[in-house]
Amino acid sequence: MATSIDVIQNIGNNREYLNGLAEQLRTGAGVTPFVGAGMSAQLQLLDWGEFLISIGRRFYAEEPVKELVAAGKYEEAAEVCIEKSGPGGLQHAITEEFGDKRLDQCKKIAGALPLLPEIANGPVLTTNFDHVLERTFSSAKKGFTQVLWGDSAASMIESFHKNLRYLFKIHGDVDRPEQRILTRQEYDRHYGEVGKAENHELPLHGVIDIAMKTRPLLFLGCSLKSDRIVAFLQEFYTDYQRLMHYAIVWRPDDEESFRRRGEELTRLGLKPIWYRAGDYDSVALILEYALVRAGRIRPPKNKALPKATGPTLVHEALREQKYAELAALGAAPKLGRLYELEAAAIARGELAFFLGWGVHLGRDRGPEDPLTWREASQRLAEQIEYDEPIGSVTDFTRLTQYIYDTAGEIKFDEYMRDFLGRPYPPTLAHFFIAGLPGVLRSKRYTGIAPLILTTNQDDVLERSFEQFGEPLDTLSYIGRGANQGYFFYRPASGPAAILRGGKQVARVTAGERPLLLKLHGGVDRLDPDAEKMVLTEEDHLSYLARLSVSDLLPPIVKQRLIRSQILFIGYALRDWTIRVLLKRIWAEQRPRKVSYAILLGATKVTQQLMLKQGVEVVDQRWEHVLAGLVMAVSALPNAVLQSTVSPS
Repeated sequence: MATSIDVIQNIGNNREYLNGLAEQLRTGAGVTPFVGAGMSAQLQLLDWGEFLISIGRRFYAEEPVKELVAAGKYEEAAEVCIEKSGPGGLQHAITEEFGDKRLDQCKKIAGALPLLPEIANGPVLTTNFDHVLERTFSSAKKGFTQVLWGDSAASMIESFHKNLRYLFKIHGDVDRPEQRILTRQEYDRHYGEVGKAENHELPLHGVIDIAMKTRPLLFLGCSLKSDRIVAFLQEFYTDYQRLMHYAIVWRPDDEESFRRRGEELTRLGLKPIWYRAGDYDSVALILEYALVRAGRIRPPKNKALPKATGPTLVHEALREQKYAELAALGAAPKLGRLYELEAAAIARGELAFFLGWGVHLGRDRGPEDPLTWREASQRLAEQIEYDEPIGSVTDFTRLTQYIYDTAGEIKFDEYMRDFLGRPYPPTLAHFFIAGLPGVLRSKRYTGIAPLILTTNQDDVLERSFEQFGEPLDTLSYIGRGANQGYFFYRPASGPAAILRGGKQVARVTAGERPLLLKLHGGVDRLDPDAEKMVLTEEDHLSYLARLSVSDLLPPIVKQRLIRSQILFIGYALRDWTIRVLLKRIWAEQRPRKVSYAILLGATKVTQQLMLKQGVEVVDQRWEHVLAGLVMAVSALPNAVLQSTVSPS
């Protein structure tokens, strides 16, 4: 029976590396699977070492072959087998064990194998002779465009440049004896001689080099001990220590061996994701977990993702570190009274946060950091050769309408998922929000978990809560399709549902756990059908045409908004749909509460228009305002707990 994913996550650095793998799978590049014999062994094919020992046994050389295999000297073991059986004898045995007739006798492709086509966006590498991968990908209707081996290295390099679905069989194919790499001499010819400097002109070297530089490799079913691939990894990591790869490997039983093996793999530039020795079903569980988290597959029926049970000491230390980083930036001056008032409102559960795109833009933007909304929109326009200017939200909705009308809904959804679903790194603004539940809990405030609103359609905030081990409920508006106009509710625990009324709406809480209200919908990696976002002109018109989106909110959420002021971070309140929604909420506030917007460099026109709506502009960088708020929240007194003992 396979280990649960909860157990797997607690082995070594698995939790961190599994989340990192899922993050990488969310990107367009993804990973390149590097598949070894351990994956074919799931069909009861012998792994390479077992195969060589079986040949040695057949030709009366079992002991010397077994000793060489145990020492990791597979090339020398193959030479002994050829010497004893003759070249024809070994080749015939390879065909018998790894050929199609043998595969026809194997059980149905199952376990981790069917997940491989979901892992691979482009090229795949393997050292296996058999046709297991070809059959697996064909069964998933994602067959390889070409299958290449040794003398086709140039074509394989091209496949990495163009991201083509090619399979490169590094050591050859069962049906091409002349292309197989078996002996020490053949390995030296293709990899270069052991002990000598690497020959970068060898075609195979070029393939592996570009594979390692293009995107992370994911090693599956590979021993990663003393073989030529390990030598490549050692050389590559020496030159490129920031580029690391992933490997799913079995965990040695005793702690000392586990520690040594972890150090070995780390020195090769690998992030090991461990599973219990012999529990091969766990490989499928690991891949499934990463793919679901990345939004590439849906959770299997009757099988929900594990939910966070609460922050650990490690999570709390990370929160304290991020809060210290924010406080160290220094509070914006002359706002001391504002900090105290807002901190007190947080403690009463009467301050809601509204996050705009500006929260992605930190003070020290580098070339790899998110673009401004306008820059990102202009880049999207360039990609599709859209020839009208992009300068406002209205221009963007026109751009998205054009994409929808010309490309169709399926292609449109792919464009938007790629555009909005990029793994932007959380900023200190995200970490500030995600850290509030822990701070309030430490001061014994209950029933006032943060309420967050946003028009951002990414999932950066959700990932920030995950990094802190904090549960988060989400309410996401559905902007298109049969369920248009309803909210999709995904609680931190329990099943997700479309809120059509009655018992479904009654499940929603607004205070027990943090609640994120995604007013224009958002990327949903677990259920793409729930991510019909408000993007196009028609989407926005439909949004406005509804009598009141606020009436679709669960009453408990609407009441929380009515009694709260709002702190806008990185949002200028220019979107008509949101202005209409908030105007209807604020119309029911008695008395009307003053809200604030942190907007550096806001024009006088913007300030006056927002003040007319009851929103005062704080003309400062959000980092410095939140630094002051961090200090004010941290200075809150502990809540006074009500006694349950009746007075005598």
